[in-house]
Parts: sequence; C-alpha cells; structure tokens
Amino acid sequence: MLSPILDINDSISERTVLDYFERVVRNIHEYEISGTEAFTEDIYKKTRIYRTIVNASISRYTDSANNKINDILSRLRKFGSTQKRILMLYTFTRIDNESSIIRALLIVESYDVRKGLASDETGNTVTQFYSTTCSTLAQSDHQVDFLQSELVIRAPSDDDFETAMMRKTFARSDRTRYILTRYEQTLISGDQGSEEQIEHIAPRSAFTANKYTN
Repeated sequence: MLSPILDINDSISERTVLDYFERVVRNIHEYEISGTEAFTEDIYKKTRIYRTIVNASISRYTDSANNKINDILSRLRKFGSTQKRILMLYTFTRIDNESSIIRALLIVESYDVRKGLASDETGNTVTQFYSTTCSTLAQSDHQVDFLQSELVIRAPSDDDFETAMMRKTFARSDRTRYILTRYEQTLISGDQGSEEQIEHIAPRSAFTANKYTN
C-alpha cells in the first residue's frame, strides 16, 4: 500500500494493516481540514476504481482499450484469487497510458496463471509480495518493464508449468473453464472465444469416443 497523503511508502500486509490504521486514527486530528478531506477523497477515488476492476467495467479510455482491458479483467476474475487486485489497483492509479495498462495486466495475468497452477505459495505470501512490488514500482522510472522483470524472476518456469498442467486434476470450475477457453482461443488465432461450457470445450467422452481412438 502507498499513500502520499499519509506519507506511507512501506509494504502493508494483512498482519500489519491494523497497526497502520490505528496509527492513522491516532494522528488524524493533526491534519489540516484540507488534508483530511484529501485523504477521504483519495479513499473514495480508489474505492470507485477498485469497484470497476472487480466488475470489469473500466470506461475511462477509448472504446477499443476499454474492451481489451475489461476482457482481461473478466478473465482474471474467472481464474480466481483476489491478491492480484493489489497490483491491478496500483496499475490503474499510477499508470496513465492505456497501452501500458493493457501490457501490465497481461503480465499480471500470465504470472497469476503460472502461480495458480504451478506454485505452492500461500495467500499471505503472495499478498506480501504484491504489496512489496507496488512499493518498489513507485520508485521505478519504467514501471511496466520493472513489473515484468520482477514477475519473471518469481514465476514458475516453463518446464514447471508444463509439468503442473500435465499432472493437475482439474475440477469443473470457473478456473478450468478459463484454462480451456484460453487454450481454444490460442488454437483459433485471433478469435476472442465465447462463454463456453466445459462440456462443450472438452466433453467427457472425448478420450473414449471412437473418432478419437482411430
């Protein structure tokens, strides 16, 4: 978490957020009225942005960019896990260029999928990492490049990812639907896919039907 208004540049985890909040409450009376209003306004703006992230309803850019961004946000929501929203909120509050935002979101998506399928990291560890990354990004002049370098270092390798994909048992869930739909989109070059049913993409009889065994 970063807050220029409160002069916070540290990584704030779930374990330490209460301490920081209590410190703010104790010191809030020391702010000028304008400072308090600015703090409240900052929270309000970030809350509205966070809501559009969760709902995949970004509308502040060109129509083409909005569609691309919301498509990525919808995919990320379908894949599951919420820790990545820390980085996503940072992206929308600290990066103005829509092309850079799209690139950053695709980087986050790639990392999130690899982490989700081929990593044993706990939720708290991931939350701490995202929080620390946001703090470090704020000090970089090339934030998207730096984000990519940080996530590449931490992401499971291609071999680890492929091994995890082959060994993993997939339940009938939104995450499985995400994997299958993205795979289908890759096979159909340039096609954005649709809201496919798992049974349609990979029917249970696929590996026993005669047409697949000849």
